[in-house]
Amino acid sequence: MWALGAILYELLTGRPPFRAASPMDTLFQVIQDDPVPPARLQPTCPRDLEIICLKCLQKERHKRYASAEELAEDLRRFQNGETIRARPAGKWERSIKWARRHPAIAALVAVSSLAVLALAGAAVGHDFYLRMKVAEAVAATERADQKREQAEQEKKQAIKEKTLAARRAECRPQLEQARAALAKDKLEHNDLNMAETSASEVRDRTRDELALADLTAEAERLLDRVKRLRGLFRGRDEALFQLNRQLLTGLDRPESLEVADQEARAALALCGVDSEANVGPALDKEVSDSERKEITRGCFHVLLIQADALVWPWVFPPGGKQVGPVKQEVVQQALRILDRANKLVPSTEVYHLRRARYLDLLGQTAEARTARVLARQHQATAPFDLFLVGSERMLEKQGSQAALGDFERALRDDPDLFWARFFLAVGLKLRDPAQARGHLTVCISQRPDFVWCYLIRGFINGEKPLSDFKGAEADFVTAAQLNERRRKEGKPDQSAEYVLLVNRGVLRVRQGRYKEAVEDLEKAAALRPKQFQGHLNLGVAYREQQRRLEAARLFAIPPQPARLAAVLGVAVAGQDWGQWKEVLAQLDEAVKLRPDLALLYRERAQLHLLREDPGAALKDFRRAIDAPEQGERKTHEDYLECGLIHYLEKRYKEAAAACDAALRLRGDYAPAHRLRGEALFERAEHEVLVAEKQRLYREALRSFDNYLLFRGPPKAEVYQFRALAHWGLGNYAAVVGEYNHALTVRPGDPTLLAAQGWAYIALEDWKRARDDFTQAIGRDPTNAQAHNGFGYALVKLGKPIEGVREAREALELGPPTERLFYNAARVFAQASAVEAALAQSSRGSWDKSEDYREEAVRRLVQALALVKEQQRAEFWRKTVRPDSGDLKGALYPLRRSPRFADLAEQYDRPAGGRPQ
Repeated sequence: MWALGAILYELLTGRPPFRAASPMDTLFQVIQDDPVPPARLQPTCPRDLEIICLKCLQKERHKRYASAEELAEDLRRFQNGETIRARPAGKWERSIKWARRHPAIAALVAVSSLAVLALAGAAVGHDFYLRMKVAEAVAATERADQKREQAEQEKKQAIKEKTLAARRAECRPQLEQARAALAKDKLEHNDLNMAETSASEVRDRTRDELALADLTAEAERLLDRVKRLRGLFRGRDEALFQLNRQLLTGLDRPESLEVADQEARAALALCGVDSEANVGPALDKEVSDSERKEITRGCFHVLLIQADALVWPWVFPPGGKQVGPVKQEVVQQALRILDRANKLVPSTEVYHLRRARYLDLLGQTAEARTARVLARQHQATAPFDLFLVGSERMLEKQGSQAALGDFERALRDDPDLFWARFFLAVGLKLRDPAQARGHLTVCISQRPDFVWCYLIRGFINGEKPLSDFKGAEADFVTAAQLNERRRKEGKPDQSAEYVLLVNRGVLRVRQGRYKEAVEDLEKAAALRPKQFQGHLNLGVAYREQQRRLEAARLFAIPPQPARLAAVLGVAVAGQDWGQWKEVLAQLDEAVKLRPDLALLYRERAQLHLLREDPGAALKDFRRAIDAPEQGERKTHEDYLECGLIHYLEKRYKEAAAACDAALRLRGDYAPAHRLRGEALFERAEHEVLVAEKQRLYREALRSFDNYLLFRGPPKAEVYQFRALAHWGLGNYAAVVGEYNHALTVRPGDPTLLAAQGWAYIALEDWKRARDDFTQAIGRDPTNAQAHNGFGYALVKLGKPIEGVREAREALELGPPTERLFYNAARVFAQASAVEAALAQSSRGSWDKSEDYREEAVRRLVQALALVKEQQRAEFWRKTVRPDSGDLKGALYPLRRSPRFADLAEQYDRPAGGRPQ
């Protein structure tokens, strides 16, 4: 308390209460002396304030204020001109203080006084006289103090009146600023905040002063107008979002239309407008023309939203199912509300567009066309009207691009228009995800508590091509926090919670976090069992989790190329069929809820493929093609999937037809060109007629050309198919070229090197063939076909013993196939011819030649044994006969073998005819 008094003293006088030449002297003054009264140092210092200050600086603790509250109370009384409770020190008190400060002098005085009293009694009378004089002086001082106090009170009152006048002068401009803010355009933006801030400051500064009650009342009226305007725009925004909830979020929420209607009615009631009566808006006389215009246009927009809430079930039927015939009376009511809006703001583009849509629902097409003509004649210019026109065009299947243009125009005129930017971001999320993300970031800066901005931005971040999983996770964390806050406030948004769980679950599926994904999606399906998204993505999560488990099982099996079928068999045997049933149950439930969505059939078809049920998958892809899906179509992809199933089932003609259907929808679809080429190649391989076979090969090559033309990724398999087609046409030089292309995609691939080596053999370029086979064996010593080809090239280069050794190595490596044994037979046959030629020059052995020929026949018999019995004659005609019919044939040397003659007698004959 003493310290507070010291601070107050210095504030009043400009110096501390004690100040000496040194710190010790200062401390001595603090202990011994009383401070100089402030009025002596500062004559203008009020007496009451001096008393308060000196009471704080009393030496004895009990004489100071007992608490800071008492000090504050006396200061308040001084400010308000009331009598303070502190009192100045009395005469005796001052004397006692003086005696304590000067004990020696006081003692001397006391002794002298006693001596005087003892010496003369007359001194008593003189002392009494002196006392009387002192009393009179004290009384005079008190009267002077009272006069001074009265003067101080008058001065305080004058200061107070001056202060109030200054406060009034300061508040007036603030009220004018608030009124000016309400008189500006774009009231739904920052101007309302400015008006509220200014009016609130005036109210807070004047509410405790009766003299300023008029300013308080005026501030309250302005705040009431702000509340009404904010309620109008808040209600409009909430009704707008609830109306467009399905369009923006994809959720079937029929009850949101009721919320939209309720919000619209509440917003209109704030302005005294009734959608069913031609009254309002009811506005104060002091409302400016600009404010009146903004309120009227705001009511106009709310009426449009209320009218649409009535007919929305026929725009977006719940569950995608038709809700029955359009109710005439409902549409008529919407038209009446629309006409009520037209009386507030007549003849706008959005009014005529919306009226045309309602008339179409009633079947009045001629009137609807007239309304659309009028809409073109009254094109919107106001930003919010442009936004509404854009949202109207979003409902048209072909109008989405025009809608985005309307949103952009609205933002050029008013960059702060939240809804135009939000709708633009939603429209761009699949077309231009990066730009959509940028718009949503701006939306978040405008409304950081709007959870849907985070949900949609998180979805965009998690999708390709952005694949920003970290950003998506951060958005979902913020969305979860906002949802939790709303739940604590007693205003839970279950739709936002559902979308959060679904989108986060999908993100975690993509990250391979299947356990967490399943937890989220199971919660979503339980939260909204009648929404298909939870069931669909839960099924996908189950499917991907099971697929990963199978991949892990397959990876755990030691790789043995010769036993691929066994490996696949083990993988299939390890499938958890119970898990597949759970996946199928979830997808079936999703299809049941939304039978109009192709996406659901597409996902279920993929599941059927995993369950090795191509028939069911084909049916679902066909259902996807026929589904009346809303939004972006992928029918060309569905046709391709059908083609793949036909191809795997060896129905090559149907596969090519499915690809043709896909290409009719999208001619530059590279995967369809590739599959068509492969299907045509397989048809050519099974064709008997030479002319038709060559036509199919050429058509296959054209499909592969188109695949490369439309920038299909360079695949070694495509070049392999092209090489085989050229082989079928006898273009062996082109075959080599295609394998060169394939090797640029997969450099050093032993299979491709071996295939190119066989092409060089067809061109009789034995050295290059030998080199390719050497590289192939160096990279894969177990490649049996490379050993066979290497052996053939060595034989042709005059090294039959080395060539035969390579052929026998190939037979040991396996696996045993008709092609392996057949190529080995060719090597032995050519080795027989070389040894026979050497025998004629006395450098070889006829016996060795005969042995090679007979072994060649044995290998040929083994090859025939591996061919299905009903196909052996065809194998002989297509493969063996061309290879043994002339001197250049690899098997020509076998014609001297009696056993080969028997085989020819058995297989080389037309149906029912004689041997050829």
